[in-house]
Amino acid sequence: MIATALQRLLTGVLLVAIALGAVASPSWAEPAGLESLRSEHRLPWTLADTLAAKAIENCQQQGAHVSATVVDQHGLPIVQLQGDGAAPHTWNLSFQKAYTAAALGPLQGVSTTSAVAAKLRASQQGVGELALPTTSVANITPIAGGMVIETDHEVLGGIGVSGAKSGLQDEQCAANALESLQQAMPLKSQ
Repeated sequence: MIATALQRLLTGVLLVAIALGAVASPSWAEPAGLESLRSEHRLPWTLADTLAAKAIENCQQQGAHVSATVVDQHGLPIVQLQGDGAAPHTWNLSFQKAYTAAALGPLQGVSTTSAVAAKLRASQQGVGELALPTTSVANITPIAGGMVIETDHEVLGGIGVSGAKSGLQDEQCAANALESLQQAMPLKSQ
């Protein structure tokens, strides 16, 4: 009976040792493919907030009441602001313009949603080699008013403005906001 208990104890210890050895072995310590992971930079919310506020301020100085949204490189909102007097629809439209800039600008090789719209109209092809869908794609709004936010090396996100008399005026407010932050961060020249 003591021999059987001792045998079970040693078997248990051996199994634990084998399990620990397997967990600690180099083949298990680092999953395959880690060397292919890439790091990416994120736009800080404080900078995103400043960008959106400056875009609204730029438009307000021109008498336009707008909303502004800044999204990250994946199209997720970082900051969304509605300026005083901005119409309700401008909230969603500013997001859609920012999303479109971040999602399609890099694929089309352009930095503004007005340029995305022009490329889509000219090619009637859609995104890259993909045909234009027969129904709308969620959050894709290829009209003027959005800009890609990027450094010389990577896309950080997009900014969208909505509510001015034209999309080009929205886009200019976004461009002015980006220009004003050139000293704070090495953003790519638009």
